[in-house]
Amino acid sequence: MNEVSAPEALELLAEVAGTDTISPDTTFGTLSLDSLTLIEWVSLLEEKLDVDLNIRDLDITALNELSIGAVIDQLRDRAVNE
Repeated sequence: MNEVSAPEALELLAEVAGTDTISPDTTFGTLSLDSLTLIEWVSLLEEKLDVDLNIRDLDITALNELSIGAVIDQLRDRAVNE
């Protein structure tokens, strides 16, 4: 598995979300991402990390109250090496 720092993951998220006001403390739900944008971000992370993040059974609505940093941590925990 490759490494992606939290700032790099935030930069990718800001790119797909079309905003530059995201910080690790931003609450995920405040971004109001649609499912396609979320999938685009996860796909970019998977490519950079060279893993499958296995989000098929992830309850996306449960992420809404979490900070972006916490969401990144949860995604890392779901990583399955390819």
